[in-house]
Amino acid sequence: MADFPKKLFFALALFTQSILCMAQNSQPWVGDGGKGMNMAILLPESQGLGQRQAYLPLLVQGALVSNFSRYSAIDVRDRVSLDNIIQETLDPSYKDSEEIIRLGHIAQVKYMMTGRIIATSTGFTLQINVIDTTDANTLASYSGFCTAVQLDNQTAIRLASKELLLQMGVELTQNAIDELDSAGSQNSINAEITLAKGIVALKQGTVVEALSYFLESSSFDPDLLEAASRINIISSDISTGNFGEDIRNDIKWYNEWVSRLNEFETFYTSQTKEAPPYYLVYSTDINRGKINYANSTVTFSIDMFACAEAGWFDRINSVYRIIKEGLESTNRTKDWELNWPVKAVTSPSPFREFTGNFSVAVEIINSNGTSIGTQTVNIPYGWRHDRDTRHNIILPRLGRTINKIAINFPAVKADLITDRLIIKISSVDGLSPENASKQKRVSVITEEEYNLLPSVLEYGMEYENLVNAVNKIPYSTVEITGRSREYSGSITIPSSVYRISTSLGNSLTSITIGANVEIKLNYLDKFVIDDNAFEGFAVCYLNNGQKAGVYEYFNGRWIRFTGTAPEISEQKKTDTEQILQISAETEARKRERDANVAAQEKRDSKLWSIGVNAGTSFASPLFILNANVTLPVYRRLFIEGGFDLGLGHGQFRVINDVKYLSMYYYGRLNYFMNERGGGAFIGLGGGRMNSQYKFPRDERSVKTAAADLVLGYFFGINNFSMFRFDYAIRTNFIGWNMKFNVGYAIRFGFF
Repeated sequence: MADFPKKLFFALALFTQSILCMAQNSQPWVGDGGKGMNMAILLPESQGLGQRQAYLPLLVQGALVSNFSRYSAIDVRDRVSLDNIIQETLDPSYKDSEEIIRLGHIAQVKYMMTGRIIATSTGFTLQINVIDTTDANTLASYSGFCTAVQLDNQTAIRLASKELLLQMGVELTQNAIDELDSAGSQNSINAEITLAKGIVALKQGTVVEALSYFLESSSFDPDLLEAASRINIISSDISTGNFGEDIRNDIKWYNEWVSRLNEFETFYTSQTKEAPPYYLVYSTDINRGKINYANSTVTFSIDMFACAEAGWFDRINSVYRIIKEGLESTNRTKDWELNWPVKAVTSPSPFREFTGNFSVAVEIINSNGTSIGTQTVNIPYGWRHDRDTRHNIILPRLGRTINKIAINFPAVKADLITDRLIIKISSVDGLSPENASKQKRVSVITEEEYNLLPSVLEYGMEYENLVNAVNKIPYSTVEITGRSREYSGSITIPSSVYRISTSLGNSLTSITIGANVEIKLNYLDKFVIDDNAFEGFAVCYLNNGQKAGVYEYFNGRWIRFTGTAPEISEQKKTDTEQILQISAETEARKRERDANVAAQEKRDSKLWSIGVNAGTSFASPLFILNANVTLPVYRRLFIEGGFDLGLGHGQFRVINDVKYLSMYYYGRLNYFMNERGGGAFIGLGGGRMNSQYKFPRDERSVKTAAADLVLGYFFGINNFSMFRFDYAIRTNFIGWNMKFNVGYAIRFGFF
């Protein structure tokens, strides 16, 4: 027993050590990871880069910031704040040690990272230095050669980051070293590239193009905070309807806005000069048709359709909405006669509708590599514009493209058919599929692969969803209006819809919908959220901040679900458990409440009290003082015992110089019609009246029995105090009189 404290101390020490080990294992470094060091990473200088490579220095800078923030505890100055500091110093170039030291003092960082990218005939040379701003000494350096691919996929930057971190004394874990020795995820690579291109566009003054790049970067990696920050800054600047504090007069303000709209239209024209990103989706199932026995041939067919990349359309529309909202916030559009985009500022208007076809050559090849059938087919595609241009400027013509086109091979020779047949897309508009993807932004893909694309899943563009949407609500619809419609089961609201102005019926159980769809129904205030009607969904959607998601009528009410199918299943399981728990808790509370009500009712029906009253009989006695006690006999029955002191005879106008005194002792049995805190009562009882009359020359005492009937009411002030009002009729079996009392009672003994 004496060893117990030692054992307890030892166990706590082991537990603490295991917790610390787990915390350290979750970090990509061992030790302090450079904690206490702070650093700013400057934009590398460039030499020999072409215009299309202008984004590379920003890509290197951004990747270095990301790597040092991820793989060390070094406090790295974020790029946006560093840019602001450099702009405030009015000197964007820092070439010699003295200037770098000065910038380090201004930015309040001890270490500065500088670099240079030099283009060569076969690739690039990457040079990076880390300088101590206190003494201008070099703490770490890196120099290496890389190809364009290694720079674009950031493997060269990750290698440089690893070497620099090790030289700076950061002890990386083996897992961190392995990660830095390989490329990152494709989404993170694309996010850094588009972010860098956006910053280049911003520096060149093309704000609309920059905003588009930042939106694209954020879609690749939602956790890239710099992209989100730059989106917010630009959106805020545009949405305020002002571009600078120096704008003071209306004409200049107008010219600024025309310039901004012109910039968007130029950007829009460049984006729609060629077809937007599309997928050519084909089925790998080969359908067998009619057999021609005379010619020994058979008909084969496969299905194909074109579907737009929804993310591209969403980014264009997001940029448009920011511009449109900013313009409307000026409240000057009518005075400026800017009915934009109905009336464009450039001519001809870039906001044109388009329909076209992809010319696709398809082959069926047998297992011997022999082509057994070739066909060329036109697959339709196109885009159109929103009639109400407040939300979208461009929408895909899904209603035109969603129907699968059957590509028929009418005379395939039977003797060339093997057990295994391969579908080959030979060309798209005369280009190989690889070149079509690069030059025309058209990707050829199987239906199975298409339905698993992250962007397809994100925007609900799976083929079955699109078919349901087109069959139930035309995908080109922008507003659902008219009479109430009766849909049943599940429905997907197309992403083009921005307003619903009619009920969709009372038989829906699942609704997939995008964010910020406006629901305007006249009787919205009458909706009940647990009603299995479209109105119940509408309330749930509004209460959830009009967020996108799958809304289902589940467990008697509408609920928003998010995530993958297993995650939704887990949410439903949790909700069901909560419902059962709430139901059990509700039932328990109900039983407890009923028990409390019954107990309270029992207590209220038993009247224990003591009170005093004052009143009059409007005769003899004229003034009455009363004291009483009530004791319960049974529920709603109580006996009252009391004493009346009567003063003054009521006939002083007839008989002068007479003094009167009476004492009445009584008892009554009362029925109590209790309410919370009080209640009415009626009682019957009797007593003995002793009256004394004093005349100028004589005295007389009268003792008589009496009976009385009383009606009254106790008005509860709280659980312990009551006002009392009662009216009694009393008789001595010879005559009768009445009495009215007002008084106060203290209630006690709640048991």
